[in-house]
Amino acid sequence: MNQNTLNNNDIKYLNDDGIDIVLVFNRIWNQKVLVISLFVISCILSVIFALSLPNIYKSRVILAPVTNLSDSSLMQNSALSSLASITGRKITNQANSTNEAVQILRSYSFFSEILNEYEMKVPLLASTEWDVAKQELVIDPRVYDIDNQKWTVAAPTDQEAYEFWVEIFSVSQDIDTGFLAMEIKHFSPKLTKEWLDKIVYSINEKARAKAIFEAENSIEYLKPQFQSADLSEVRVILASLIQEQIQQIMLAKSKPEYLFKVIDPPYSPESKSEPKRSVICIIGAFIGMFLSMLIGYFCQYLSQDMSKARRVLRSAEGLWLAALMFAVGVKKLSRKSLLSISESNDPRAYKEALKLLPNNYLNKIVMSGKANAAKRRYISELIEKRKGRNLYCISSWNKVDAIWTSVTMVNESNAKKVMTFIKDNYSEITRNFKEWDFRYFNRALSEILRLIDTKDIFMFANMNGFSKVIAQSMLVPTPDNGTAGSKFSLNSISDILIGVDDCVPSSFVI
Repeated sequence: MNQNTLNNNDIKYLNDDGIDIVLVFNRIWNQKVLVISLFVISCILSVIFALSLPNIYKSRVILAPVTNLSDSSLMQNSALSSLASITGRKITNQANSTNEAVQILRSYSFFSEILNEYEMKVPLLASTEWDVAKQELVIDPRVYDIDNQKWTVAAPTDQEAYEFWVEIFSVSQDIDTGFLAMEIKHFSPKLTKEWLDKIVYSINEKARAKAIFEAENSIEYLKPQFQSADLSEVRVILASLIQEQIQQIMLAKSKPEYLFKVIDPPYSPESKSEPKRSVICIIGAFIGMFLSMLIGYFCQYLSQDMSKARRVLRSAEGLWLAALMFAVGVKKLSRKSLLSISESNDPRAYKEALKLLPNNYLNKIVMSGKANAAKRRYISELIEKRKGRNLYCISSWNKVDAIWTSVTMVNESNAKKVMTFIKDNYSEITRNFKEWDFRYFNRALSEILRLIDTKDIFMFANMNGFSKVIAQSMLVPTPDNGTAGSKFSLNSISDILIGVDDCVPSSFVI
């Protein structure tokens, strides 16, 4: 490409290796309508998204492990040991006991017990939001039918509920103090408190029941051993063990907070903890502003590149453009693109584009006066060639619906050529014709024969189906006088039929 075809700004742009901030903002400003529109739309979408999110409430409880067990031997069979026995593990100190208690609270087995005991599945999996006015959960009827007390979808399993539970429930331990903190986030502020109370109560009661059960079993085992022991020393030891288990039972039944002591009880939150709608709107606005500026920049960038491309197309030297058109597939280009290419001064470029433009587009180019005299002459010749090509093309004449369109293009100067073409290609043209198609086809031939001089008609006497054409012409009256066409008088038909080898109907034998 000739370097002179690019202006100074283009050359400056091509040689600039850095980023011109002013140029960037100028490009963005040139697309200010698009940028502002996209920014406003993003802000609106952010607000709609933020308002569509339901309120989430959070409740919290602080627990302290119970440690006021006096005796070290009793410590081995304390409440924490009882809780640990639920998982089949032995705990030897307070720290290990608290760690294991945390894992039990997080476990699927513990959740499964409280899930079915307190009927938590519907509030967990079927609720959508909290109705402040009615102070109740809104249940999705597409998921659960409240009236009939049944699921409208496949009933969720405990594992599915547990997957949702781990997202809203959390438990953590303070290493320094040993305190436990449990939190629940949910649509309902009421349920967050109730569930925390039930969890604390359940874990204490299950540990208490476990400790009492184990102590009673131990006593049942030690009593026969004590009665059968012969040595006084053994009896003293067994008596001490039995006494220890009795103390364990008494301690478990007397302490309401057996495993964990509530330091900070849960409460029903009055205000939501999330979502932070203002933060969502601000973040959405910033993201929208960034994306709108980015889109505006690239739109302006592409717009400038398209302008450069048009200038290149119009001043192209041709060879590389022809290769490019071949590579992308010229037939896939839009008519608008082809019209742009047709403005090129390179003959190889615009001729290739003109080949794919229909006649009406070519006529517009000629009538608009955009093309010079040489181009207009070339386009006019191309249109005439196309008429001739369509006139003699089998693809035009072997379709009945296209015959009459082709007939309108026939005149006295080309009628003889048309008939010669049809005569030479009659079999190919009429290969798939039905009897009804032949009637329309023969009428079209009759119209053409009327344009041929009488002395030349005999040239087509031996054409297949010529007798049918004559018959058609004799039977169909003309609009002028209501009689048969003037070209086919009875005498001329008699002269034509002499020596005809074609099958002639008996009605035409003179």
